[in-house]
Amino acid sequence: IVQKLESLDLKYPEVTKEMKADLKEAKKLLESE
Repeated sequence: IVQKLESLDLKYPEVTKEMKADLKEAKKLLESE
């Protein structure tokens, strides 16, 4: 998951804030399981 987000971040550096938000959501989901 992280690698995918990093690759997307390289393609779209202007949406880093959205990527960070997605990472936070993914982290919450992983921690809740």
